[in-house]
Amino acid sequence: RLVRLVRVLRMFSELVVLVQTIGSSIMAVAWMSLLLFLVMYTGSIVTVLLIGQPYKDVDPDVDKYFGSLANALFTHFCVVTLENWPDIADTAMRHSQWWAAYFVALIVFTNFALVNLMVGVIVQRIILLSRE
Repeated sequence: RLVRLVRVLRMFSELVVLVQTIGSSIMAVAWMSLLLFLVMYTGSIVTVLLIGQPYKDVDPDVDKYFGSLANALFTHFCVVTLENWPDIADTAMRHSQWWAAYFVALIVFTNFALVNLMVGVIVQRIILLSRE
């Protein structure tokens, strides 16, 4: 049975390359994921302190997005994945226009830099392994 499995794997060499790529790039992806989490966690603390606590009784949307650390962390995850970020930014911008700069900087750093860097590392590993 093992010999048959090896023969099947030879037929699917692209699949083998993908599995090897995932295995070889797992540490780089883990470190970038940790960095991404730290950025989101720090941003969540800042937003809870600066907008969540002062305005959560005044604006129900602020309480929904920034009322607690868990809500703010999920909100930052949504912003990083570009899900519903205009509504989230609009909620914060009702209280100060400077929040627009914060969300643009967050998106540029996390989405365009870290997430694309993560994809780049994986693609680079695929290219290296496919040459071998």
